[in-house]
Amino acid sequence: MTDEVRPTAVVRVSPSGAQAEAWSLVLLALDIPHEIESVATGHALVVPAPFLRRALKALDAEDAEAKEPPPAKMPDRGRSYIGVAIAIVLVAMYVVSGPRGGADAGGWFRTGSGVAERIMHGEWWRVVTALTLHSDWMHAIGNGLASIIFVGAVGRWLGGNWALFATLLSGVLGNAITALVYRHSHDVVGASTATFGALGILVGLQVAWRIRARAAGRVGRSFLALAVGMGLLAMLGTQDSFEMLAQALGGGGSGSHSRLVAPTVFVASKVDLLAHAAGFVSGIAVGALFESVRKRLAGRGGQAVGLLLSVAIVVGGWWLARGRL
Repeated sequence: MTDEVRPTAVVRVSPSGAQAEAWSLVLLALDIPHEIESVATGHALVVPAPFLRRALKALDAEDAEAKEPPPAKMPDRGRSYIGVAIAIVLVAMYVVSGPRGGADAGGWFRTGSGVAERIMHGEWWRVVTALTLHSDWMHAIGNGLASIIFVGAVGRWLGGNWALFATLLSGVLGNAITALVYRHSHDVVGASTATFGALGILVGLQVAWRIRARAAGRVGRSFLALAVGMGLLAMLGTQDSFEMLAQALGGGGSGSHSRLVAPTVFVASKVDLLAHAAGFVSGIAVGALFESVRKRLAGRGGQAVGLLLSVAIVVGGWWLARGRL
């Protein structure tokens, strides 16, 4: 009795033994039985006849994947120290202005805090100056640390000076939206609107870049970037930033970021949820905008413009505010 000979089929033939071995690895990974045989034209990949269709499908899929362009690399301008610079400025400003609720001998809070009613009545500079004032030292340090993390990350994408301008713009828009919603009886200080704006910028940059670059899985990953950003907003923006650190240091809570002001009393709130959310949403829009013009802003000249605009806005805001003393 002779052994039954199973019919076989040739899947592909290549003059290159290395190519045949590469095909073999694909079939081996899928547990498809096969052999490489020497033929007159080179090396033939042979499979049992019932496995022919499966083998062809596997190799065709491998070819299609190999033809896909490599995934686009995200922009990276290198390490940026703009977050550190912002942290230093915020702490220095706190040393000059002091805490809210103190004597305010210099009139910093009187002329610069984000009082919604006064913003709505023409004192628009407060949407800028309020970003540089803080309730207490832990509030200032917390926002400084957040700037190092979030604004520093934006700096890797846009360059330090444009990251500064984009973050400032997000904070200004966030404070303006907050004032527009409250319209009165609300007073906010702190850079947290801008730092959450920087988080939103990162989301906006990611979403816009994936769509523009037509990156593989761009739609799903864009939603993933948005979901991650909203998760961080929910985790950090709905509780007192660095409160646990303050308690560990024995300093208690980090103090109020916002106040609901009445003629004779006020109610203190540890966080301003609306301001954080407004900064985050503004940041998404700003990030998408900057991604669309990012290449035009490249270069030292463009970076200098970003720095000059940022300094002009902050200095100009305080010049108008101090003129009210």
